[in-house]
Amino acid sequence: MNGYGPGMKRMRITAAIVLLSCGLAAAGCGADDGDKTARKTTTAPPLSGAQYIVAADRICKASTAQLEAAGAKLRSDTAKAGTLPPRAQIVAFLKQTSVPTYERMLQQLRALPLPPASAGPINGYLAALATAIYKVKADPDRYAKSSVKDPFDDANTRAKRLGLDVCGS
Repeated sequence: MNGYGPGMKRMRITAAIVLLSCGLAAAGCGADDGDKTARKTTTAPPLSGAQYIVAADRICKASTAQLEAAGAKLRSDTAKAGTLPPRAQIVAFLKQTSVPTYERMLQQLRALPLPPASAGPINGYLAALATAIYKVKADPDRYAKSSVKDPFDDANTRAKRLGLDVCGS
């Protein structure tokens, strides 16, 4: 025996699902049909850096709440059955819940007017988000495994550099 009972294994799998969901949600991302381009310009007046951070974090917080609620239901359903979620169920969660949520989130982030002084770094962050969600969308089976490197590491690092507290945490 490896020293891990069924409860520990269940906790590790549940933690992997939550971390993947929260990691992706924190990254606040999504690509539109493989679109890896940066945010399009808008006609609204630009936000200040502080205003952008507040608005972006609000978007990420709402999306994170949606993902956490959906993840809780997945964990609850499998706990009632006394089983771990099969990989197919995790893949379905990524395809049907996570990816669409991140795509909407990225669309909302792209719609925010950029602060002129931070436009370059923010566009880099948004491009990193789009790339990461594209990777998950293209191969959800790969990202259903807890041993895979987080595709959002670059986006999270960029978000932290921008001063975002919720996005990228």
